Amino acid sequence: MGLWRVPLFIGLAGSLLSLLLASGLPWPSTLQRAANLLGDQWHRMSASDSLESRVVIVDIDEASLKALGAWPWERKTLANLLTQLFETHQVAAIGLDLVLPEPRDREGDHAIQQLLERYPLVLSQAFGLGQSQAADAGEVSSHWPKHVQLASGLAIAQASGHVGHHAGLQPRCTGHISWLPEDDGVVRRLPPLLRYRDQWQATLSLAVLACMGLLPDQVKLEPRWPAGQVLSTGVLDLASDPQGFWSIPYSRSNLAWLSVPSHLAFEAREPISALRGALVLIGSSALGVSDRVATPMAASQAGVVVHAQATAALLDIISQEDPRARSSWLGVKAWLLIQALSLLSMALIVVSCRFRRYLSLALIGLFASVGLALLALMLTDTHQLQLVGGPPIAVALCALASLAWSLRNERQTAGRLRRLFADYVPPKVLEHLLSEGSAQTLAPSREQLVVMFVDAVGSTRLARQDSPELFAQKLRTQLDAWTSIVHQHGGTLDKYLGDGLMVFWGAPLRASDDADRALQAALAIQAAPGLSKRIGMASGEALVGDLGTTMRRSYTALGEVVNRAERLQREAPADGILLDQQLAERIKHHQVQACGARSLPGYDRDVETYRPV
Repeated sequence: MGLWRVPLFIGLAGSLLSLLLASGLPWPSTLQRAANLLGDQWHRMSASDSLESRVVIVDIDEASLKALGAWPWERKTLANLLTQLFETHQVAAIGLDLVLPEPRDREGDHAIQQLLERYPLVLSQAFGLGQSQAADAGEVSSHWPKHVQLASGLAIAQASGHVGHHAGLQPRCTGHISWLPEDDGVVRRLPPLLRYRDQWQATLSLAVLACMGLLPDQVKLEPRWPAGQVLSTGVLDLASDPQGFWSIPYSRSNLAWLSVPSHLAFEAREPISALRGALVLIGSSALGVSDRVATPMAASQAGVVVHAQATAALLDIISQEDPRARSSWLGVKAWLLIQALSLLSMALIVVSCRFRRYLSLALIGLFASVGLALLALMLTDTHQLQLVGGPPIAVALCALASLAWSLRNERQTAGRLRRLFADYVPPKVLEHLLSEGSAQTLAPSREQLVVMFVDAVGSTRLARQDSPELFAQKLRTQLDAWTSIVHQHGGTLDKYLGDGLMVFWGAPLRASDDADRALQAALAIQAAPGLSKRIGMASGEALVGDLGTTMRRSYTALGEVVNRAERLQREAPADGILLDQQLAERIKHHQVQACGARSLPGYDRDVETYRPV
């Protein structure tokens, strides 16, 4: 099978994989974990350190517990903190990442109820998701959205069990603080909307924005291809996975959050400028409150940071001139673009394999797979990695398989080249062939060759005079000397012919001065000491390559030019050289002289011959 077909078949298989993944089929757990880790690394690398001033965290930290008392606080203390934030610090809205399932001091609960009626204050509710089961406690209320237009066939996150606010509180705005940790315990997703007891429950970040009047009361839930769905409110589109979970865009680093200890906000007599006009989320980082989670940004941090990340991301979308512009890339556009670029990359890999440009193949595979993965991360939410992750994986597999296959083929080719040419070409030529590593060298092809036959004169008489061992030693010495001269001038030894040899120039490597180098070698052999010799040389087209039968093969040349050179060698005088006309016309740097036409065995017409001057 041709090497270039390997990446082609793998590329087609990768495209099929992309289609299957885009249909919503779950990934194998190993690949899903790899995609999660890649997404986490992307969040950490791309997160901004710029201070986020729109969303401020008021933290119930260890210092605040020491200053204001152990948790849970009296409701009067919490009410005073909320009053300070709204009236002294003039915050825009508050989301409580706290649940108040039981009544406490009546005065404090009454004060909180008054704040709920006067200000955009969002109470939280917790629901059981997945395998978790929340124990029913407190009341559940739903205030946003008022109407949901739901397309048929969509999966909606369903909750089981709740922890809500106590009956003495009647909030205008509520939001849920539930999320679904992955198998490794990291919080990457939450349901923007879930269903519980036939009511829609919005996540805290959406609920706060709705309470501020930034979102309309009616939303749409529609399917989005590839597999997924989108929550559309008119001012933002929120894409989620087929199960209705939104991958939280962790676009801020932990250095970006402004966190104000709650006791400082409580005790301040002058407004804190950072809080003025800010959207405040109240949560706890204190270890004793047990509200810490693992996120892509840290192994352990306050759960309120998750809602802060979600809120900031929603504000980013709303603040865009065209909120739907980026959202449109979360579906078919991103998939088609990445798929098209992956097919282009695989086409380049196929071309590189076809012409055996293995460095190009490796670089294309590396940069294309990494580039496609980064593009997927930039254009899509991380939950869609499995939808657009097929093409980068396909390109990587395509390149790796092609390189592995090419190494296997090149190793086999190098072995064949070494076996065929080790004794027949100069070492430099052999090293060049091995570095090229191309099987095309071995494939029979038509080439313009210069063929030379050298035959020893008087070897029969010498064989009668000497013992076989001595004669073999003298002949071996003579042939070694001639072969060395041939190699010095870039020739290829075809075969030994008893007391002679056949060599040619023009294959496996071709040079513009093959004719002159061949004649220079012939002159050097003519002047070499030892036995007399006759040399015949001819130029013309021949079939050259790895030829033979299944029983025995060799690198050799076949054609009329081979016969002509052999016939000229027979006609040459002792220690003489005969050339044909085609070779004489190719020689540029030596003088040749016509010797007249000669009748050669097997030729109907006389052949013009020449000799070097």
